[in-house]
Amino acid sequence: MTEQLKLKPGVEVMVETRRYQIRQILDLEQVLVCDLESGDTRQVQLRELRPVSIDDAQKTAAPERDVQQLSDAHREIAQHRLAVIRPLLEQDHYGLYDVQVQAKANDYSTATLYRWLQRYQHSGLLSALVPCPRGASPGQRRLQPEIDAIIDATIEDCYLNEQKPSVRHTAIEVERRCRNAKLTPPHANTAQQEGP
Repeated sequence: MTEQLKLKPGVEVMVETRRYQIRQILDLEQVLVCDLESGDTRQVQLRELRPVSIDDAQKTAAPERDVQQLSDAHREIAQHRLAVIRPLLEQDHYGLYDVQVQAKANDYSTATLYRWLQRYQHSGLLSALVPCPRGASPGQRRLQPEIDAIIDATIEDCYLNEQKPSVRHTAIEVERRCRNAKLTPPHANTAQQEGP
């Protein structure tokens, strides 16, 4: 029996031999996907997608590299945070009241616990609970990975071809693709700066 491919954000799919999660449906032919191992986001054609089979799931299990890459201090913080949210994770369903009780018992805000729960449930990795440094580090792009992927794909599809339309035309195409994906498009100057 062949599995049917479900096209909606959050669904895990295979592209070649790598496991991805669908982030956004861009149009009738393309989606944005996030590599579950590296975290990279890219734009792919629908025809490249296939459902995750049982064999794929066994071959591409969640990476365990995560814990070894953490410093001792970060590992300790992440383990403490996991211990705080574990009672909620072990429940079949938790509500606002449950989170508020757990937050108050551990002297954290409810919003903080929700943030930790979301990050941990999204990745399943201990490293998701490591504190994130504020601001952009040198060389880091400030755009959402989905928008970055749209800009890169648009430059490759539109600008880097024989016709080579204007930079302005390419910026308009980036805006169109972002709106199709229900993402706030970057300012035209941003798209131009990110481009060639």
